[in-house]
Amino acid sequence: MNTPTSPLAVYFAYGSNLDPEQMSARCPGHRVVCRAILHDHALVFRGQSRSWGGAVATVEHAPGAVVHGVVFELTPEHYAALDRYEGYLGPQHPDNFYDRVRRTVQLELNEPLEVETYIMRPRPSGLPSRRYRWAILDGMRRHSLSAAAITALEATPVCD
Repeated sequence: MNTPTSPLAVYFAYGSNLDPEQMSARCPGHRVVCRAILHDHALVFRGQSRSWGGAVATVEHAPGAVVHGVVFELTPEHYAALDRYEGYLGPQHPDNFYDRVRRTVQLELNEPLEVETYIMRPRPSGLPSRRYRWAILDGMRRHSLSAAAITALEATPVCD
C-alpha cells in the first residue's frame, strides 16, 4: 500500500465502502493508502437502509474497542459523491443521515493520521442484511484486514 500525499484528502472507510467495486463505482480513480485502526470506537449497525434492506454500519465511541478499516485518498469530487451516498448535506445540517467528521486513526506502521469519516446521527439499533454484511466482509478480506475483526463481523446476526 502507499503513503498519503495530502493529509486533507484522506478518508477512513469501515463499512460497505471497503468493497473495491463499490468504492470504484462511487469514487473512480480513488487511491488506497493503507490499512488503519480507529481506536476507542466500535462498529455497530443502526437505522434502516432501503437500498440494503437492513441496518447500516456506523462507528460509536467505545473505550478500548477498535475498528479496522482502510484509508483512501480522495478528490473533492469523490467527497461530493460520497456525501450524496451517505446522506451528508453539509456541516450541522439537520437532515444529515451521516455527519462527515475528523478522527485520528493509527496507520498500519503505527503512525497517527487525521482523516475524515462518516458517523451516523443517532438511530435505533438494527440488524444488517446478509448482502450488506457480505459487502463489508468481502472488502475486509480483500484489504487483508484483521482476522479477528472479520470473525467478529461474521458472527453478527442478519435480518434476512
